[in-house]
Amino acid sequence: MLLPVHSDGLVDLEKAAAAIDNKTALVTAMFVNNEIGVIQPIAELAKLARQVGAYFLLDAVQGYGRLALPEGCDMIALSGHKIHAPIGVGALWFKKDITLTPLLHGGHQQEGFRSGTLSPALSAAFGAAAALAQQQQEKDQSHVAALFALAKAEMPDWIINGSEDQRWLGNFNIHQEGIDSSRLISDARQVAFSAGSACSSGNGRPSHVLKALGLSQKAVRGSIRIGFGRYTTEEELLSGLGYIREAAEKQRRFLS
Repeated sequence: MLLPVHSDGLVDLEKAAAAIDNKTALVTAMFVNNEIGVIQPIAELAKLARQVGAYFLLDAVQGYGRLALPEGCDMIALSGHKIHAPIGVGALWFKKDITLTPLLHGGHQQEGFRSGTLSPALSAAFGAAAALAQQQQEKDQSHVAALFALAKAEMPDWIINGSEDQRWLGNFNIHQEGIDSSRLISDARQVAFSAGSACSSGNGRPSHVLKALGLSQKAVRGSIRIGFGRYTTEEELLSGLGYIREAAEKQRRFLS
C-alpha cells in the first residue's frame, strides 16, 4: 500500500504507524524524492519496520553521495549516474543475514544473486565517483545551498513545492498558477529543466507527486523542476533563470 504525505511532501508518520503491522514484510521509502527533493524521515520509518519484524529498503538513489545515509536500513539501492559516474551501473547493499532470491538465473556471478558479468570499467568508475563524492560532500553541500538561495532570490514570485527545510537543496521545484509548464519548456529552450522527473517524461499525465501534496490543478500545471549540483556555476544558474523568467513573462502577457 502507498502511504499518504502532508502538504510539505513528508510522509504522515501516524498513518504509517497504523499501516505497518505484523502482516508487513517490507517497508520502502525514497531518501530524497526525485521530483521535489523532500527528505523523508527514514530513521522513524525504519524503526516502525523493525518493531514489527519487517525489512526496510531505502531508495537512496537521489541522496547517496550528497547526504549522510541514515542508520537502520536493511537494504539500500544506489545508482552511479547521480554521483557523476557513467549511466548503467548501480548497487544494492544489504545486510549479511538477508537471503535474496535471484531474479536472473544462469551463471554464479555476483555471489549467485544475479547472473551476468559486471563491467569492470563501470564498476571502477562508480567506485571513483563514490570516493570523490565522499571527499567533496561538505563542499558540494555548501555550493548547492548557495545556488538554492540564489535561485530563491531570483524567482520571488514562484512558490516552492514541498518542504523547504527537509529537502536536498539541489532540487528547485517551484510553481506559479497561470503558467503552463509545457509551453514554458518549449519557449525557454536554452535551458534544460522539466515539469517532472526524468522517469515520467513523455507520459503527459499530471505529476502524481505534486497531486499528493494537494496542489491545485493550476499549480500542478504551472510547476517546473530545476536541478543543480557540483558543476553548476552561479553564472549558469542566473542565465538559465533569466531565460525562464523572460519566457514566463511573455506567456503571462499573451494570456492576459
